[in-house]
Amino acid sequence: MKDHEADKWAQEDKYTKETLDFLHRRKMNDLIDGRVSYYDKEKNIEMISKKKGKVKKNVFAQKKEESVFFKVFKDKYIDEPEEDGDIYGSIDYKDCNTCDKMLGQIRYLTGFDWCTGEIIDQFLHTVEAIHIAHTGELLSKSEGR
Repeated sequence: MKDHEADKWAQEDKYTKETLDFLHRRKMNDLIDGRVSYYDKEKNIEMISKKKGKVKKNVFAQKKEESVFFKVFKDKYIDEPEEDGDIYGSIDYKDCNTCDKMLGQIRYLTGFDWCTGEIIDQFLHTVEAIHIAHTGELLSKSEGR
């Protein structure tokens, strides 16, 4: 969850032991997993100087009043665009803060012909990061693979 939009809303004193264990395992999995992370693929980074780059993404989170809203775009952007274009959202965090609600959002999202696995992965990670920041708990608990 490092360097993620959710970090600015995180209340780390709320994190449960289970959440901390999960975040630690994820870091270990990144070290041994053969897959290349979304953030490590050159096509997903736009260099703004010789040493700094910004991540292009499809999913953006925005805090308004007392809630967080998500927008899922067809195309990748560095910053959230002003115009809508091909978009799914604005989605209130309250509409995806449980496993059942999240599954409903993903089912709807996959109905768009432009939706890819990469977009779904970004959406899951973004909502999960916001959920952890708000509650200190994992959005879904599984027994592993």
